[in-house]
Amino acid sequence: MAESITTRTFTGRKVLYTDEVEITAENIGDVIKAAMADHETNASDIEYLYGYYTGNQAVQNRTKDYNDNILNKVVVNKANQIVSFVTGYFLSSPIQYISLDQEAPPEGLKKLNRWCELESKDCLDLSVFEWEVISGAGYKMVLPKPERLDDTESPFEAYSLDPRNSFVVYSSRLGHKRMLGCNYITLEDDSHIYYAYTATDFFVLDDDYNDASDEFTKSGAHSLPDIPIYEYPLNSARMGYIELVIALLDAINTVQSNRVDGVEQFIQAILCLEGMIPEIKSGESQADAEAEFMSSLKEIGGLFIPKDGKAYYLTQELNQDQVQTLVDNLSEQILEICGIPDRSDGSTNGDTGSAIVLRNGWSDAETRAKNAESFFRRSERKFLNALINICNTIGGTNLTNDQVDIRFPRRNYTNDSAKVSNLVTMLSSDQIHPLDAFEHSDMFPDPDAAYARGQAWKEQQEQKTVNELATFDTEEEVVEDEDNQTSSTVG
Repeated sequence: MAESITTRTFTGRKVLYTDEVEITAENIGDVIKAAMADHETNASDIEYLYGYYTGNQAVQNRTKDYNDNILNKVVVNKANQIVSFVTGYFLSSPIQYISLDQEAPPEGLKKLNRWCELESKDCLDLSVFEWEVISGAGYKMVLPKPERLDDTESPFEAYSLDPRNSFVVYSSRLGHKRMLGCNYITLEDDSHIYYAYTATDFFVLDDDYNDASDEFTKSGAHSLPDIPIYEYPLNSARMGYIELVIALLDAINTVQSNRVDGVEQFIQAILCLEGMIPEIKSGESQADAEAEFMSSLKEIGGLFIPKDGKAYYLTQELNQDQVQTLVDNLSEQILEICGIPDRSDGSTNGDTGSAIVLRNGWSDAETRAKNAESFFRRSERKFLNALINICNTIGGTNLTNDQVDIRFPRRNYTNDSAKVSNLVTMLSSDQIHPLDAFEHSDMFPDPDAAYARGQAWKEQQEQKTVNELATFDTEEEVVEDEDNQTSSTVG
């Protein structure tokens, strides 16, 4: 049996560079044209990987040279499982903007977080990171809001851009600073309109890289603090999770499809009738009688063999235990490569909590998340600086970039007993600040908020104790006064 299932090869996305020192109206057409040559290769890969994530996988093109009437195409969509887990684990709680000075948080930070909440920034971050996991890079854009109804409305608009029609061009020189951000749309006639930003100017171009028609915004200078399109690479190779294991994913689909084929072929085994002579009706030839007999047998899954002929159909059923062992092995390799915890228990007597965490892969998941966090933070810092600038200019806040930090409050539920023990031990030390103990215990998605609640609760309990003692002392004084009065009366 020959099958036309080929696994496509991926090596991450290309980074787009330009040798231009400055991008102006005179050379922007050439810069975009050169960038599009590499971007189209990236977009083709991303389109394939996104289709793979949604279930359009190579097994759908499966063919067979023999018994092609039994052709199952089973998609075990582990790609979707990988993307869902990695995204959900990395952003199990929304990204937070916090003050670097916990004792005196700056005014305006509360407004910034509230505006982010109004703009559903948590969904925006999920979308950007999901694209990172699928394709190796995501894109985010922020612009000032043209009109605000009142001061409570956010002064900015943020978007998650489709990486299939968005790109950032970097300088080829040392530092590789961002030179251009571009997003384009495809019209009904398959032509394109490009919206490109440099640090100072905004351009709208058509497929000839000339100014677009009057129905679109004209090019010119902008008042934004920076290029408003930000690239969020998952890693330096801009390689997503699916392409790491795509050959293994295709192998699982192939095995499962053949598995179902084997069961169906066994059920539909052909009945061979050897040496039987069909009845010849009056006026009917031997050949016509045999043809009619063979046609009738075929309808019920039989096969007519001439008197001196023999035919046998192979009905060897697949060994399901061996096939399952192969599938399990492929699945384990996929989880191991992607750093996803194993669902199987596999526990042994004497296992400690830490051993379970290491064996089942939760430590690998956290390591991968921390690596992704480093790359995400670098891009998010640039995005945050633009947000702060817009909020100061339009929203009336007075924040500076060095006052606000970024926190990724993941919640890891593994080995909680050890974390509680570590927290108690650190809190008992007179050389460790309680806030540091909360942060390093890894128990709370938001250590600052948990510490603040703990401090408020502690003060509340202390005040309650003081009130109870004051009440008790008052009651004692009343009883003592009554006793003194009683003694005086008796005397």
